[in-house]
Amino acid sequence: MERFISTMLTRAADGAMLADEQGIVVLWNKAAGQLLGFRAGEVIGCPCREVMRGETLSGHPFCSLSCAVGHRLGCGVRNFDIQTHTKSGNPIWLNVSSSARAFSGKKDRFRFARFFRGITMRMRILSLSKEPHTLLAISSGHPSRRHQAASEHRKFHLSAFVRLRSAGGEG
Repeated sequence: MERFISTMLTRAADGAMLADEQGIVVLWNKAAGQLLGFRAGEVIGCPCREVMRGETLSGHPFCSLSCAVGHRLGCGVRNFDIQTHTKSGNPIWLNVSSSARAFSGKKDRFRFARFFRGITMRMRILSLSKEPHTLLAISSGHPSRRHQAASEHRKFHLSAFVRLRSAGGEG
């Protein structure tokens, strides 16, 4: 069964890693390497928190020695978003899903899998979309002024989308 799980993770289109109960990376697939820039040999044997180095939307550390996700794996964990950096230092947003499985027939011994995919473009668009709402909120008054603000709002979103697409797309 362990070989089957390892094969599935290795072939996954999303970035995938497998870690033991201490959070030490024991498998790192090719898609993870392409996404974050680390080869398997660079991360296998390292703590997950040092590899992922996740931060919250507000820039606070998400990954730590007392991994909140690791402690909740038995109860089920919803997917979550983190910001991290590639090997070359570029910021990247990831959506992460986690799952745990006991192995060797012992309930206190488990491995957890993390699947992750790049959502940087989505997060940039989300942050850009918050700014124009202020413009619309303050443009009360004459109907022609509201129409002008709505038109500027649409132009802003279109130009932001074009800039993001030309900057390299999702990642």
